Amino acid sequence: ASTLKESVLKAVFEFFSHNTLDENKSLIDTLAWFIFKRYKLNDRTEEEKRWNLATNPLTLEGNQIVLRERDMDRNYTFSCPETGGKIYLTDIFRLHEVIDEETGAAGILGYLLNTVEHLIMIHIIRQLINIQPEKLKQVFFIKDGSTGFFGQTALLHDPMQDLVNWLLDHHNILLAGLEKSGAFVDHAQAIQKNLEPGKALILTDDYIYRYILPGSGDPNRPYASTSNYGHKVIFKTKGGQMYVVSVPVRELKKNPTEADLPNLQVILNNVEALRCDMYDSALFPVALVNKLVSLSAHPSQRILQKFASQSVSR
Repeated sequence: ASTLKESVLKAVFEFFSHNTLDENKSLIDTLAWFIFKRYKLNDRTEEEKRWNLATNPLTLEGNQIVLRERDMDRNYTFSCPETGGKIYLTDIFRLHEVIDEETGAAGILGYLLNTVEHLIMIHIIRQLINIQPEKLKQVFFIKDGSTGFFGQTALLHDPMQDLVNWLLDHHNILLAGLEKSGAFVDHAQAIQKNLEPGKALILTDDYIYRYILPGSGDPNRPYASTSNYGHKVIFKTKGGQMYVVSVPVRELKKNPTEADLPNLQVILNNVEALRCDMYDSALFPVALVNKLVSLSAHPSQRILQKFASQSVSR
């Protein structure tokens, strides 16, 4: 019988393999395009054609293995050098490290959701490059949450940083991460009266560690450099709403300035134009999607009441 880990890893792989978002390529194909930097065509180095997987999902020892693009079969799997078993391309997410046979796989949900959101966005970017590359200068991508990969998936921020740089060099990328909760959002609300309407505060390492996350930080590396590919900005709209916006950059710096954040003014203008009052820091597209995927209050209440009455009657 399959273990919980095997079942979950297979389910994740099949999700990426079977979903195309009505395009001619699947999400798993886009993952290969992203990881092995196929968008560079013939300009790739040998290093860019492989992925160092920190832990082998098929062994107890979990030794590091190298996944080479040339060794990947047409189903996006690799043969394990130690067991001969099947390693999925999606195993690069390293979700196997946080799946426990006794306590379950709940620990992967946050990492997986963030990764899926990124891959959907990358999938759309890829399609635009193939069909209408000029549209990349006209499409505004909104990421729910900050611009980064976390936990076991953190290493994916490296290829994302490469993709951002390539897009800025060859096309453009208008992307913003919008945070709805957390220490940065709390701080934004706390300084609301001190920031003029229409103004933005670019957060430096010194500011972050002095006012938001007390501590010294790493003197040699910018804040969150092992996970993020964007800098955070606190923006107050002309109407007074506060937003924590993450903007992709070419490289993270300890003291970023406006010149280091490509398309900053265009992004903030769009945030201003799309704001809505449905909840704090809401934007129309995000609020509409959240509303579409949520059960409405009245049917939900009736469903719960019916379930409760049936349970009690038993």
